[in-house]
Amino acid sequence: MIKWNAEKAKNLIKTVKRHEGFRAKPYKDTEGNLTVGYGRSLNTNPMSESEAEFLMLNDLNKSYMLLQQYWWFRELDDVRKEVLVELCFNIGIGGVFSFKKMIAAIKDKDFVRARDELLDSRWFNQVARSRSHDMGYRLLYGAHQEDVE
Repeated sequence: MIKWNAEKAKNLIKTVKRHEGFRAKPYKDTEGNLTVGYGRSLNTNPMSESEAEFLMLNDLNKSYMLLQQYWWFRELDDVRKEVLVELCFNIGIGGVFSFKKMIAAIKDKDFVRARDELLDSRWFNQVARSRSHDMGYRLLYGAHQEDVE
């Protein structure tokens, strides 16, 4: 079996793109299948874990680049940066900036207050406790829990 690669399939890719068209948001095709991208039927061809991981990594990189613009983010250690990137991934950059008191605390390097502001939020009640407590721990200590146990 010949495995297609982008170079071998250049003309095929161009043709399929032209015939299918691109849709960024899911839609129902003529058969009622949930479809996205260039005719990808999620009913008959669900996303694989590796495809989902690729998309997640792309989104995490976008979140990192958005936050990298701010001096207070650039001054953080890697673990605390991870917390803010994950938060941005989860609720978007606008959501991150709704945490005004948490950001003020981060600017002051007051990580007790920053953690408290993260956990004293509507977001805290919307996500799994394991996630919120883990992110609060990392924001407070600048370390993963398993690194200190």
